Amino acid sequence: MTSSNLFIRTLFFIILCAFIFLSSACKEDYPYPSGKGKKPVYISYDSLLKIRGLPPQPVQKTGTIFLLDTLFFLLEQKKGIHVFNVA
Repeated sequence: MTSSNLFIRTLFFIILCAFIFLSSACKEDYPYPSGKGKKPVYISYDSLLKIRGLPPQPVQKTGTIFLLDTLFFLLEQKKGIHVFNVA
């Protein structure tokens, strides 16, 4: 093995190690939301009859957004559902 070939291999190994080291430093830990997630919540019929509408509220933590016909649904985390008629 010649000295220039050994130099190239050593340089390649050092650059590879530096790349692996630096790429692992770029990862960020994102906090996972705690709670039930998107599991269904079951309530009794009496509790269902007690659900009421409120006057418009400001949105603070947006969640899933979807459109059904002319209704726009915005799910707000730990608050409820905002329903807009976009017709």
